[in-house]
Amino acid sequence: MIQELLDHIVQILRQELTGAIPNIGTHVLLGPVAEPAAATLPVIALTPGALAIPPGARDLSSSEPRPQPFVQTIPVNPASPQGPYPLTKTPMNTSALCKLVLDVGTLDERQVLLIEGSDYIVDYQVPSIAFSAAIPLTSAILLRYAFAGVFTIQNFQQDFTIEVYESNHTMSEKWLALALAAVMTHYDELLERFNTTQPTLYSGGVLGSAHRLTQLQPSGAVLVESPHIRWRMTFRTAGQLTLTRASEGGFSLIEKIRSPGQHSGEAVDIAVGLE
Repeated sequence: MIQELLDHIVQILRQELTGAIPNIGTHVLLGPVAEPAAATLPVIALTPGALAIPPGARDLSSSEPRPQPFVQTIPVNPASPQGPYPLTKTPMNTSALCKLVLDVGTLDERQVLLIEGSDYIVDYQVPSIAFSAAIPLTSAILLRYAFAGVFTIQNFQQDFTIEVYESNHTMSEKWLALALAAVMTHYDELLERFNTTQPTLYSGGVLGSAHRLTQLQPSGAVLVESPHIRWRMTFRTAGQLTLTRASEGGFSLIEKIRSPGQHSGEAVDIAVGLE
């Protein structure tokens, strides 16, 4: 459930330890790894560990469909930039919020809001989205919408380890301490990236899951029997899984309502907002 987190920690360690360790890409790895040869030391390996899901759900009322928020990032197709592009879920009417992300990955990256009906059209039957507005090839499409689905929220805990292989105690302690420093001084960035910047969202057919982290905490380190000096530091993460199943029948948001009392003959518009 935390593979994206481990991938990013590896990137951080490689960046922060560049210069301190030569050929950093071969020394900081995703584990598990085989016992390294002496010539390859030091080795720092991150390995996912046990996953625990405590009994009970945060929300037990998961049998009725409700609006579920969803975010879909769509890479621009150079052959047909205006689409149509398939959508992962079927959006509820009026729930779509579409932005064009310009100059992706640069210091000039910015977002431009597009308007449904004038800049793009959502086909709610297929489902898909097509654009009448110009879509630059260097841009990306960020689409937020709600779909009707059954869901439940489960708490989870998952451990991971950082193992350090070295030839002597002093150097192994050094790399262990620096690895700990890299993780803990990037704590806020790691959670922000996992939860917001690059969230873990899986979908297949009508099923989906969204992963969110609330805690990342070191829980201790031990020396492990090995031909080399081998420290194993354990971290524990905690968070929630939002597990969904899209409802084929779905339902619609109320867009107009008539006030009780004297009949005016006119419906009153409701501004629909989804949080």
